[in-house]
Amino acid sequence: MEKLQEGERAIVIGINGDLPFRKYLMNYGLSLGTVFTKNFSPKYAQLINLSVGTKMLCLRYADFKKLEWIRI
Repeated sequence: MEKLQEGERAIVIGINGDLPFRKYLMNYGLSLGTVFTKNFSPKYAQLINLSVGTKMLCLRYADFKKLEWIRI
């Protein structure tokens, strides 16, 4: 999987996960076609910080890997 650098934007094109996981992401505004921006994420924490619209969202690295996205 390609890396997304701090401050870069991407569009979600797929979500690999079960229905409860997809609903969890949808509650926070992350669904197919959503544009998000990656914020600073310290490597030692294994967390990925994202901005979705005006919201800040933090995902575990394992959950972030379930997203399919393309850089814009």
